Amino acid sequence: MNDPEAHRLQHVDLHHALDELVACFVEHHRGTLLDDTTLLDLMEWSSTMTLEAHQRPEAEPIAARLRVLEHALRESVRLQSHYATLLNVWDGGTRQEFHTPEAWLARLAERRPAEAEGAPDA
Repeated sequence: MNDPEAHRLQHVDLHHALDELVACFVEHHRGTLLDDTTLLDLMEWSSTMTLEAHQRPEAEPIAARLRVLEHALRESVRLQSHYATLLNVWDGGTRQEFHTPEAWLARLAERRPAEAEGAPDA
């Protein structure tokens, strides 16, 4: 580019685009300290965001983590039911037993409706 003014204007446009990109990055990384974020991190994230959701590399780790959490919830509910039964036999109590994660989540929603309807971190 030989025209200095055209080159300057191109950089003005690029600067505005970079401002928008950084703002979007920050919005998607709320609660994250950005002190160690590099330009390469920003560029890799930006490139990933151009892909369809199912093509993104983070899609599989999230799905795998979800499977692990679902398994942990099932096991937790199974243990809760087991111990509720044992304690009820031991002391004649009437602790509620849950046989599925869905039943436990429904009971949780009954007890804390505001949290159940709000954001996951409410």
